[in-house]
Amino acid sequence: MKIKNRVETRQDLLYLLAQASELEHSLACQYLFAAFSLKQDGDPGITSEQAQIAQKWRGTIIGIAVQEMLHLGLASNLLTSIGGAPYFRRANFPQGKMYTSLSLDMRLAGVSKKTLKRFVCVELPPHIEPGTRYSHWTCDCAELRRGDRALRAEAQLLPQPFNYTTIGELYRLIENGFKDLYPEDASKLFIGPPSAQITTMWKTMTAVTNRDSAATVIDLILRQGEGAYGNEEEIAQAHFGRFVEIYDGLEKGLAGPMPAFPVVENPVLTVFPDSEFEIDGEMLRPTVITSEVGREANEIFVSLYELGMQILLRYFAHTDETEEQRYILKEAFSSLMRFCMAPLGTAIARLPAFDIPDSPNAGACFDFYSDTLLLPHKNSTWIYFTERLGEIAAAALQLPLLLFQKDIPCSLTPWWVFLAISPSRGWRRCATSMLLVSTRDACHRAHGPGTTGSAPSSHLFLFWPWHVHSI
Repeated sequence: MKIKNRVETRQDLLYLLAQASELEHSLACQYLFAAFSLKQDGDPGITSEQAQIAQKWRGTIIGIAVQEMLHLGLASNLLTSIGGAPYFRRANFPQGKMYTSLSLDMRLAGVSKKTLKRFVCVELPPHIEPGTRYSHWTCDCAELRRGDRALRAEAQLLPQPFNYTTIGELYRLIENGFKDLYPEDASKLFIGPPSAQITTMWKTMTAVTNRDSAATVIDLILRQGEGAYGNEEEIAQAHFGRFVEIYDGLEKGLAGPMPAFPVVENPVLTVFPDSEFEIDGEMLRPTVITSEVGREANEIFVSLYELGMQILLRYFAHTDETEEQRYILKEAFSSLMRFCMAPLGTAIARLPAFDIPDSPNAGACFDFYSDTLLLPHKNSTWIYFTERLGEIAAAALQLPLLLFQKDIPCSLTPWWVFLAISPSRGWRRCATSMLLVSTRDACHRAHGPGTTGSAPSSHLFLFWPWHVHSI
């Protein structure tokens, strides 16, 4: 089999950028799942002082996950600049294979030393100077890496396997492709419309329109992730160094012996035939959530996640939206992630996975039930988004009652946050409202006299209004 180490065609470059996009997306999900598992002040088995440290770790991991989504956005700009399209596809967890030569273990797991070691090794720089504070990780990570994967027999028209073993090496291949292709005329490479470049989703989003801007974007990704080719101070601020700091804190017990809830690995609602496999003698398999409350909450979470990714894809691959409508898409995605998925994912980590005594905790499912494809027609797409948000909100309003019926302990029931859609004047004018329900107060009330909280605390307030014109 022919293994390549040089980009020779546009198709090669599109192929590698799709792999990078899938990798960034998968890492963001794994990091969020781990962050949701960390305990907060008032949770069992952790002191207030330890909870402060755990919450600092949570903020760090969520911040890294947000940067992975930034990298996914930057990869989308790179793709669009050379005539490709944003690529949000990924395999469900656990991932038996990715279409890369990376030997990485992709699974959903709560915070532990084992999980953090895996995160450190995922972000491992391709070269660390011997004798430095991080140099031992090169050897420590070797045991977690599997051999190169044979992906495809040699062919003429299809992309061939590329030889890389770290994320940094993948992006260096991509960088060299942008440098080397069409040396006589760079305009032949950058055939994507500049107007399709996105620069407003995150602060450091950069348009890619030429070789220099492509190199700038790739350098940012590498420096944020691995601190690649930087000094120790830069490495310490990169994803790699920040994960090392959390791993060291876990070894020292800074957040106590159990800073995270015992969530199951790879939680799913449905098992597919090819979802169980063996890697290096270890069976990787999904865990089916069977508790009623865990399934109901995860159905809402998965629905929010899928809808959020569809909205994000529409934002990146917009067709004839106005600037105002693009702003709405951006704010809708950001709000779903921050105000809906984050608190709901945190809450699910406190719910039982099974309807048995002493059940482990559920953890949020990141299942995809279909590929994230662009919905191409603006009118029908926006109507679908509105309908779907309404369906999710209706389901969310039923969840607190189920919690009460299942006698979920009040200490395990934090705030739930959900979107409710209220259309007025048809589709041309919509008001989006945020419904916050404090199930903690309602739970106390449901448990009878002598508990704190005399009534459910519900607040309905205007989250943002929008006007949709000319659709």
